[in-house]
Amino acid sequence: MLKQKKIIALISILVGFVTLGFIYKLLVVTQDEKSSQEENQIEYATTEWVDLIPKDELQILLNPPAAIDDIVDGGEDDDINKLSKNPEVARYQRALVSKNIVPNYKDKPIMIPGFIVPLEFDDQKKVTEFFLVPYFGACIHLPPPPPNQVIHARYPQGIEQKELYQPYWISGALKSEIVKNDTATSAYSMLVKQIRLYTEEDDRMYNEMQQEIEQEYVPAFQEDEEEYDVSES
Repeated sequence: MLKQKKIIALISILVGFVTLGFIYKLLVVTQDEKSSQEENQIEYATTEWVDLIPKDELQILLNPPAAIDDIVDGGEDDDINKLSKNPEVARYQRALVSKNIVPNYKDKPIMIPGFIVPLEFDDQKKVTEFFLVPYFGACIHLPPPPPNQVIHARYPQGIEQKELYQPYWISGALKSEIVKNDTATSAYSMLVKQIRLYTEEDDRMYNEMQQEIEQEYVPAFQEDEEEYDVSES
């Protein structure tokens, strides 16, 4: 009789463990589904790279000093020390390495396209940490962009990167964080929530966005230049 009670008690305990395990799994799955639904409800604002540059610095970068254009490579005036004495050139050089950010984009959920410069891999050789840059070859074959044109991204799930020249869309909340290594320096960071390939249809849409930006900024820059020319005359 005692033996039967022990067996029944043991069975009850096992059933209790199984039941608790089921409830725990149910709670975890429910919580995961809830988190997934909340992430799906987040609206990621499609963002252009120039949006991440302060407007005054963007104007400087889009209008390089004439002194730079007139210099012949390897010529007598091709001297960085001499060029730095020119105030316009000095401002341009500072903009090229600027870590200044646009405050409105801090903690903002965005979706932005770019090229992946891999930094860290998992055991399956998937990229889990990378720099996202606006053009192919940056930080690899070409010098890095300004820090406010580089996003340090972490993607724990990892992505299998087959070609370096394949662009991607990444989505997540943009943070203000300086990350510096031998490859580049970034002024923004992101814990990536979503990532997908950049397609030809995306290219058409993105070109339309760039045209709208040019229509918005270029006329204003031209007006500023005209005012500057008048004041100098």
